Formats: sequence, C-alpha cells, structure tokens
Amino acid sequence: ATLTGNLTIKGNTHPVTLKVVKYGEFNDPNMGHRIGYAAETQINRKDFGMKFDMMLDGKFIVSNEIQINIEGELLEVAEGVTT
Repeated sequence: ATLTGNLTIKGNTHPVTLKVVKYGEFNDPNMGHRIGYAAETQINRKDFGMKFDMMLDGKFIVSNEIQINIEGELLEVAEGVTT
C-alpha cells in the first residue's frame, strides 16, 4: 500500500509517497487491539533546503538521497476511554 502527503522540512514542503507495510495485528490483554506498520520513502535533501556538503576522503559525508523509515503502532481504544 502507499500513503501520499506533504512533508515539510526547514520550511520547504513537497509531496512524498510512502510505501506502507502492515507488520501484523494482535489483541493484547492489557492494551487492547494493536496493529503495527512500517513506512519508507526517499527524498533529495537539497529539495528541502539542506545544501551543506562536506567531503571526507573524496566522498560526501551525507548523500543527497536520504532514506526515511518510520515504524509505528496503532492502538484501538473504546469510546470514552482515556489513555
């Protein structure tokens, strides 16, 4: 699955599309129904105003292409319940 939205870094906003994978879901007796997800995308840091470059041994320390990985968990909570 994919998720598309806007990413803002240093005041620069650009659309990004994340590839999303569902890790799994289970019922935790203490915390309830939970679902785990992971998402990833790649951006060019210069598109977001990060233009600083530094070289070490003839190679850039930070690539222009940056991989973003996100892992998260959703928790289903019954109405009226506060956590």
